[in-house]
Amino acid sequence: MSKKVTIVLPIYNVEKYLNRCIKSILNQTYSNLEVILVDDGSPDGCPRLCDEWSKKDKRIKVVHKKNAGLGMARNTGIDTATGDFICFFDSDDFIDSHTIQEAIEVVEKTKAEIVSFGYYDYSDGAIIETHIPCENILLYSGDKIIDEFLPEALKRKKLNFNMSAWTSMYSMQLIKDNKWKFASERDIISEDVFSLLELYRYVDSIAVMPKAYYYYCNNEVSLTRVFREDRFSLIGKFYIESVSLIEKNKYPVSVKRAMAYPYLANIIGAMKLLNESNLLTEEKRYQMKLLLNDAVFKLALSDIDLRYESFSRRILIFMMKLKLASGCLFLLAMKK
Repeated sequence: MSKKVTIVLPIYNVEKYLNRCIKSILNQTYSNLEVILVDDGSPDGCPRLCDEWSKKDKRIKVVHKKNAGLGMARNTGIDTATGDFICFFDSDDFIDSHTIQEAIEVVEKTKAEIVSFGYYDYSDGAIIETHIPCENILLYSGDKIIDEFLPEALKRKKLNFNMSAWTSMYSMQLIKDNKWKFASERDIISEDVFSLLELYRYVDSIAVMPKAYYYYCNNEVSLTRVFREDRFSLIGKFYIESVSLIEKNKYPVSVKRAMAYPYLANIIGAMKLLNESNLLTEEKRYQMKLLLNDAVFKLALSDIDLRYESFSRRILIFMMKLKLASGCLFLLAMKK
């Protein structure tokens, strides 16, 4: 009997995109699926759409719950799942019709507990950029998971991989045996990266596929696209908590240094939002100066290896180190 794959969709305020996502899942060439729609107290028409879809396909289960955020919605999916493997997709994105079939084929060949794959940046009906992790299937096992895969997954240099929940299919046995759950994004930004840092310590084998399957969509109403004045400090908290977890799990120093890369990516993303915000120019400079003088920021920046950065990124980092707030904002504005 073929392995059952559970697909968990946390749903909140995505009425515009939900049907597209569900259709892409139900149209999979692999049919032994369980689709769990977790309505996280969505205030729009999503609860109704979820119930309508459950009547159309018996593989769909719907859970209506009080709003508690993305991480907790994913955990509800874990608690409800009965599959052999599980995927956590975002309900405003969608997937290639061969995603599950080909991931299962890799499981059968490699016996991997986690299968990871590439993705597309997608906007306005078109692919903006393609991210393929590697040229051939890569298999990491034993110590190589922490010593090689994890640092490269965090740095995203040699291995073009996004360490997000939605780029992988996971063994349910692995998750259940270790009682693993997601942290809440209300407690820590980039909760999936933080949570996966904990999960990888239990993994015996990971297979990385040389193909993109996931369509990551630019959602203009996403909360992550709004600048909040506490965002820099929240990103700093993510870095500190992640480093603490790394030290607790006694990971090698290469993993600790690699944490600077997702931290910097989040910081630059927040800087762009700051630059695009409606704040006055002086307030933007003030926020930038607070960041550039922050001790956590300086610590993380010291672990960035400029040899692997693009020319424009090198200039930006150079300006950061010199605490040139106006120069940073100007360079980010030029890259629009």
